[in-house]
Amino acid sequence: EKYGRTALAAICSEIESKTLEEVRKYSKVFWKRVDELIDAEKIIGAIEKGESRLLRNVSVQKLLDAKISACGQGELSIPYTTQTARGKQYTQEEDEFLLRALQEFGFSTDPTVLYPEIHKSILRSPRFKFDFFLKTRTPSDLSKRCQKLISLLEREAAEASDLEAAAKKKRSANKEPWEKLAEKAAHQAINQLKSKRRKWCV
Repeated sequence: EKYGRTALAAICSEIESKTLEEVRKYSKVFWKRVDELIDAEKIIGAIEKGESRLLRNVSVQKLLDAKISACGQGELSIPYTTQTARGKQYTQEEDEFLLRALQEFGFSTDPTVLYPEIHKSILRSPRFKFDFFLKTRTPSDLSKRCQKLISLLEREAAEASDLEAAAKKKRSANKEPWEKLAEKAAHQAINQLKSKRRKWCV
């Protein structure tokens, strides 16, 4: 559940009394006979839920890397919605700091370590020396704010993907008839060549 079913070395690191080879043998038998367990469905569900969380962690980290790489050292654009802009107590500078800290420490870091570390970095930063609002946020508060910011970035990425797909569809629909005929002719020619090659091989 914590590392995913294939990360045997990481699983082994949690079990001091077992070698990697023993963990590998156990894993093979476990997945072969898991259906024999009374609560097999519950166990598999927990593992799959953990694996989904791991995949999302990777996805969010890539999103943060791309966003921050695109902005460099410049101001990080945050796609606030009308609702979040109206109700938020955090400033643009504070939110930018949180996102950059998330990217630096790694979104997949254990939350019980990640958010206390971000809180420490806030307390150490001279930028927030007199920012009592941010300095008095708890790690739990910072976690909630970071999750909100990530949801905004995910929405922005989804909208950009939808726009790109729509533009691609439009370009395809706007193709001239002769372009479509040319494409069709090219595909037919390739298929004919493949067919001839198969005959020659026979």
